[in-house]
Amino acid sequence: MDTSTLSRQDTEDYLLTVSKLEASVYMQEKFVDDLNQRNAKLKKEYQEEENAELPVAELPEKEGFWYNLFISILGFLSFDFHVFSAIFENVEGFFSKIVYTFVYGFVHFLFGAMALPFLAKGNPALQQTLHLFVDFELFPSNPSSNSYLISIDFWLPIFVFWLVVRLVLGLIWGVISGIRGLVNNKQEYEQYQRDLVTAHRAQQEHQKNLQRLSTELANMNAWVNAARDSLQKSKAALAKAYSYDIIHPKYRNLVAVYTMYEYYQAGRCSVLTGHEGAYNLYENESRQNHIISMLSQINERLDGMEKNQYYLWSAIKETQSSLSSLSSRVNRSMNTLSAKVESAKYSAELAEQNTRTMLYLDTLRSK
Repeated sequence: MDTSTLSRQDTEDYLLTVSKLEASVYMQEKFVDDLNQRNAKLKKEYQEEENAELPVAELPEKEGFWYNLFISILGFLSFDFHVFSAIFENVEGFFSKIVYTFVYGFVHFLFGAMALPFLAKGNPALQQTLHLFVDFELFPSNPSSNSYLISIDFWLPIFVFWLVVRLVLGLIWGVISGIRGLVNNKQEYEQYQRDLVTAHRAQQEHQKNLQRLSTELANMNAWVNAARDSLQKSKAALAKAYSYDIIHPKYRNLVAVYTMYEYYQAGRCSVLTGHEGAYNLYENESRQNHIISMLSQINERLDGMEKNQYYLWSAIKETQSSLSSLSSRVNRSMNTLSAKVESAKYSAELAEQNTRTMLYLDTLRSK
């Protein structure tokens, strides 16, 4: 395009149009970045919720009264009850359990019975008890009479006595274990009922969260698609505006075009090129650090921009306000069916702006 035919007013209008396009693209890029981050966060939340470990209510095994009674009797008859229980819990295979039980039980029973006479030597009460079963004097003063210690007639009653003692202990412990098992059954079943309620509530909450996150993801995707599409169209409109070659490629950015537009508005420049032109003034003030020349400096120096770059400062402030408004707009539509409608309205609003810009550019070309 032949820029020599453009009047000062045309150049100023063009700078304003391009500046607004740059600000719109800048705002849209920020909006798309924010939407992408929120979308990624939602996907992560959905994945975590989908893989969440939910509580499960397991039906407890019932402890039978007669089973506990039988095990207790058998345990006390064979050997220590706790060792017997450990064998049944830890040894693999039924046959192995029987072998272990028989071997350990026989040895334990044998040594227990054989230890009774020696235990009774210093225990008068135990001696009297044993005398109910054994007629011999346990430890006579004449050592030669101890030969009966190897007699079956001596040991058989002791073994019977030891068997009766362990049988009685097994019966007592078996009744206690049986009753305790019944009590445990009741308590465990009540806990199972509570676990069922907890698991059901957790499952309901899980499904509710999945449904909510699924809806939010679908709504967020609608916004992301609309924002990306609008951004591409706005970038295309900006590229067309710059394709007229009115502005030198070096100054085709948000900071430069707004600053030069302000030069025109303030009457500091009437042309772009030359010693008194906007390019030269922009370069001088950039070198002297009177103005910012890079977009990355905006956040750091925003508070001090109002004096020397008022229009750029106003555009950034408006962008921040627009982003805040858009964020609220997105939030309101997240859990409703209006996200597609709202995102479509957003796209339509930007399309209308781009259409007006394109019409202006076509009018400018015809001059």
